[in-house]
Amino acid sequence: MTRHSKPLALFCAALLTAFAATAVIAADQPRTLSTSGHGEVKVAADQATVRMQVETSHRSASDAKRAVDDRVNQLLERLSKLGIDRKDIVASSLRLNPQFEYQERRPVFTGYNATRDVVITLRKLDELNDLLDAAVDSGINQINQIALESSQADTHRAEARARAIADSQAKAELLAKSYGAALGPVHTIHYHNSQPMTAAAPEMAMMRMAADSVASSPGQYLHDEITFRDNISVVYELIISH
Repeated sequence: MTRHSKPLALFCAALLTAFAATAVIAADQPRTLSTSGHGEVKVAADQATVRMQVETSHRSASDAKRAVDDRVNQLLERLSKLGIDRKDIVASSLRLNPQFEYQERRPVFTGYNATRDVVITLRKLDELNDLLDAAVDSGINQINQIALESSQADTHRAEARARAIADSQAKAELLAKSYGAALGPVHTIHYHNSQPMTAAAPEMAMMRMAADSVASSPGQYLHDEITFRDNISVVYELIISH
């Protein structure tokens, strides 16, 4: 063997060894099939969380606080008459801020702004109009959000998840059979959790007020459905018949 042929032979031997190792690794890698499943459950809302706010301004801080406290107290009394439990009401916040107006580029104190937030869980959705009337009559000047909910949310989430799993399994079995293979054990699972949505707008339940032919009659509120969605991705090992 010549002086130059020996390194070449060593290089070829190393290359063949690397190819062989790669082939062994490739042979050890399982053949897989990736699929995903989607589950969806639509239900009618049966309760809501209503977020509202009362705000006022006065020259003195004590007068501003007293004004919003009086309105919240009136609301709490009205809610009690409606049969809404105190445990379903949160009215613990108070924000009190000084206000200024700029006159000739200088801030001039004008008084205090007081704000209180009230959050109510309404267990009987058909009482929504009565709740809103009580808020308006009590001097609550902002209705910030009406979020539709389901009292059986956990049950509906579980059903949507079960449908997503069944959907992924059915797809995987059909694909494997179509290509002359069989499903092996599960290789990996990726779970994509989803939040409930309403038909009108994701992440915030909206209400549609129907036009009423009689102006003096109460407002009518038509509630959108809540959609519970779940998604899952799964990778199966494939069994190939030779």
